[in-house]
Amino acid sequence: MDNGLKKEFANWFARFRKEHKTQWSTDCDIKFMQTTRNFDRLIKKTEKDVYKKIDKEITSKKQDRGLLTKAIRLSKNKDTKPKYIDLRFEELWDEALEKIIEPYIYSETKIISQIQYSYIDQIQSNDPGAKTFEQFDPKKDPRFK
Repeated sequence: MDNGLKKEFANWFARFRKEHKTQWSTDCDIKFMQTTRNFDRLIKKTEKDVYKKIDKEITSKKQDRGLLTKAIRLSKNKDTKPKYIDLRFEELWDEALEKIIEPYIYSETKIISQIQYSYIDQIQSNDPGAKTFEQFDPKKDPRFK
């Protein structure tokens, strides 16, 4: 349902990996793969929960009156149930994105960055004098004079 958020997360990961390409932890790749797989599962589960909630509203006849009126207006006296379902799904989906999916993505990006920074700290604590590729200055190297 929400490929935009998944694509945004993948773009963030690609930029983050590019920033730290000289000292990269493979644990970040593993965590990224787990996160994308779990993200797909979370999307499916959330979508199913939203449809269950809409079905419960329809069967109990406790529909949102304002939204039902809007569905009647937009459907132009045809069957209003499909239009109501579309409108209600959009409303509940936005709510689920805000409360469930976006916090999940935020927490996973935080975990991946923590893994990477702890990996960098571990490397630097083992060899504090080691220079990364970014710190290397070819102008000071005697081989390039």
